[in-house]
Amino acid sequence: MYLHRLTITTATSLKTDLKNYRAGKLDEVQLFDNQITENKNQPDYLVRPFSSMRFISYNFKTTNKTADQLINNQDARLAISHAINRKTLINNALKNASLAPKGLVTAGLSKNVKTKADFADQQAAQSTVKGNTALAKKEWQQAQQTLHLSHYSLTLTVANDWASKRVATNIKHQLETKLNHFDVKIRTVRTSTANRLALNGQYQLLLSSWGADYPDPLSFLQIMTANSRFNYGSWQNKAYNNLIIKISNNPTGNQLNRWQEMLDAEKLLMTNQAVTPLYQQADSYLSNPKLNGVVYNISGVVADYKSAYLVK
Repeated sequence: MYLHRLTITTATSLKTDLKNYRAGKLDEVQLFDNQITENKNQPDYLVRPFSSMRFISYNFKTTNKTADQLINNQDARLAISHAINRKTLINNALKNASLAPKGLVTAGLSKNVKTKADFADQQAAQSTVKGNTALAKKEWQQAQQTLHLSHYSLTLTVANDWASKRVATNIKHQLETKLNHFDVKIRTVRTSTANRLALNGQYQLLLSSWGADYPDPLSFLQIMTANSRFNYGSWQNKAYNNLIIKISNNPTGNQLNRWQEMLDAEKLLMTNQAVTPLYQQADSYLSNPKLNGVVYNISGVVADYKSAYLVK
């Protein structure tokens, strides 16, 4: 039986929505927090990763002189990344099925035309986004020896939604616990304000995100070029810009060469820690097994219901 109407309800109570699903009043319900743990072994439980990456954006042109020196020190940025245990962040702050990153480009977005390898798996600087406390301490010490600052403090700007606030609190705890004399202040603002501050470059650290709108690594890589309006922190790298121009100007050329050039560009991003990836979004659902024909996309529109039908 093909669907003639799709009804979407806005959650007013997570408990009520789950109750309505189990009563057959809903065909699908998204799960949060403890609901995930309680239902992950159910046969109708599903996890759907999406090509959305949450990351820390650094403002390389912040007006605060001390913060500017700290942010522009590569050892400091690497130390910040290595000090964050992504699994701890996901399990303790989000309590969901989000994925630890392997770089800036999300898993499942694009595959090599010849080998079918996932681009995310081939990202060459994966070690830069894995928690490594010993290395973080070493890099932080090197940054301190280079900078000789009177204090080490940065402000992390976040939107006031529950997930952002919990992620920010967890990051603050991990960084302050592992990096000597580092003070992380959290500035919580409305989502609209966070967006405005990002576009105007009025922050030091920003909890940001990007979702691919087409299934190609360039969808992520292009946001960090010098002339991109989404390069909120004004990161500059001539070699990176040249690579992205070359890739963009030859979309139908030798695909294996283009693939390697995108890997090279992504490696430049991560070895410099131009941004620090935190997690790839993945949502958990209970879904009616009789619901068929829905097309779930890794990028762009999340779900397409035009061919959906219910099995009798």
